[in-house]
Amino acid sequence: MALTICEKMFFQTKKINSISFEIKKTERIEGKLITQKAKIDFNKKPFKVYVRQEFPTKGMEVLYNAETNKNEALVNTNGFPWVNLKLDPMGKTMRNNQHHTIFESGYDYVISILEFLVQKHYAEIHSLVLKKEDVVYNGYQCSQIQFINPYFKYIKYTAEKEESILDIAKRYRISEYMILEKNKGLSFHENLKIGQEIVIPNEYSPKMILYVCKQNHVPILMKVYDEKGLYEQYEYSNISINPNFAANEFTEDFEEYDF
Repeated sequence: MALTICEKMFFQTKKINSISFEIKKTERIEGKLITQKAKIDFNKKPFKVYVRQEFPTKGMEVLYNAETNKNEALVNTNGFPWVNLKLDPMGKTMRNNQHHTIFESGYDYVISILEFLVQKHYAEIHSLVLKKEDVVYNGYQCSQIQFINPYFKYIKYTAEKEESILDIAKRYRISEYMILEKNKGLSFHENLKIGQEIVIPNEYSPKMILYVCKQNHVPILMKVYDEKGLYEQYEYSNISINPNFAANEFTEDFEEYDF
């Protein structure tokens, strides 16, 4: 039953090309849980994303359009210096107090991690993925799924070529922020030297809890834990799947934006 729900979630989320939702995310940064709230409009192909933050900086906007932005995000800080900024989405400023980048704004990133773990442990998946009691969350009727991973641990990793933390995290479907926490002094883009040894998690998490909407089969709540407790949590509401965005949305001059 639990596996069937997961497989339906994998299938349905892959069919999403555009989505609009509100998100409350809580991520542990340097030992403290930091909460942010935002409204997000997202288009997969071509990649476009608009973020309007509600908390902690109400009215801050981020716009990235792969067709026009030339690897820079347009940012309205809604504060000093009172000008729009063009910033590297992968750079230090935009990654400050963030586990993830704007490129992981939709469901694809987290679903790829879950699907990877299910496939990796498929032979015993029925003992690792469990269905718990149904819940109502943010107005959605949801199935509750728990993924308990007894194989999670930290291991030594030796670079066999020049590669970044991002490269390693992407290859093994693990958290790049978790790698940074375990290896002080490294940065997201700094290439490891051949033979350099670091510590990495062998998988993304020892425990995850998902509330999956029974109607549209997308996650409404995701809780991710590490060995210390809650590591990150994402709550979704006011979800609109495959909306018809206006022709001039995701442009600086769209009338509902404040750039």
